[in-house]
Amino acid sequence: MLTGMKTIRKMRDMHTYKCTNTFHIPTILDSGMVSEEEYMTIQEGSLWGLVDEDEMEYYSTIDEEIILTSENLVIEISKEIFEKYFKIIE
Repeated sequence: MLTGMKTIRKMRDMHTYKCTNTFHIPTILDSGMVSEEEYMTIQEGSLWGLVDEDEMEYYSTIDEEIILTSENLVIEISKEIFEKYFKIIE
């Protein structure tokens, strides 16, 4: 799920991950609730990095979730979705 736009400091995991297929995730409303009507499209070919574990404290995460950043976007997805839609390129 989209956790909102954040400025991300230096990431320890210097790998870059590429989205292999376009998919959609629900957005988070300003109220903090998951939208049942608004979805964000994660585009095939988009590049993402893992959020530094020091940054994790800024996000509400659940075990087994992966937090990725691309430019000013941050998403939180399951490990299953991560393994299905992303591959390491660096």
